[in-house]
Amino acid sequence: LDDGALDRVLGALLTRAADARVTVVERIEGGPPTALWFGGQPLLQPPTELDEAHAQRVLAAAGARVEAGTDRLELALPLPQPSRVAAILGLVLLAPLALWTAAGRARLGELWDAAQGQGRARRLTVDADGLAVETTGGGGPAPRGRIDRKDLLGIGWGPVLGPAPAVLRRGPLLRLATRQNVQLVSIPGDPNTGEALRVLLTAAAQRLWHATGPSGGSPAHCPYCATLYPFAPGASCPSCGAPPLALHGLPV
Repeated sequence: LDDGALDRVLGALLTRAADARVTVVERIEGGPPTALWFGGQPLLQPPTELDEAHAQRVLAAAGARVEAGTDRLELALPLPQPSRVAAILGLVLLAPLALWTAAGRARLGELWDAAQGQGRARRLTVDADGLAVETTGGGGPAPRGRIDRKDLLGIGWGPVLGPAPAVLRRGPLLRLATRQNVQLVSIPGDPNTGEALRVLLTAAAQRLWHATGPSGGSPAHCPYCATLYPFAPGASCPSCGAPPLALHGLPV
């Protein structure tokens, strides 16, 4: 499999799950679930309340800039970078080799910005049309990666497996599930920063695209007995009594 094959397979799987209104549970090495995708719910989210106030406090502590309006949400988090001295030294040592690859040239660009004292940031924007991710820096914004709202299935945060042959555990990372694949975005800061980012992105997208809050209420199949009923915070299956997060006894 090439580096993106598994992401494409997961994108196809989540598309089927969304249409069939069933839950997908991801696990690594038989451990507890690393991701839960609830088919039939807006952005495949679990029927739980989103604590936006707490998420904003976490992001503020991480140095993030949050601009929220009625028609858009913009989040910008500063990216870590070396000191100016270390950046200059890196330019001198890496330039002869790094110039030959695209990744190397990108790294040299980062070092050049740091050497000039120009910070870089990861910026994510949710508006009425979709979600955009870009890296801003001394040379201006990098090419923007944008996902149309009709194509974005879900927003997740958690660890993933890296490409073959090593297949090492990576992350946690922001995960943007589309009908074609699952795109991964590295978020600076500790895991709480990434989870807070997911909460605000999800809440904004639900309001702008689905005209709903976290209460959901969309019908989906019980993960335990497959009965179809409206999911909502605190709701349980009318047939077996299990809540949506029961997941056959798996720890969550």
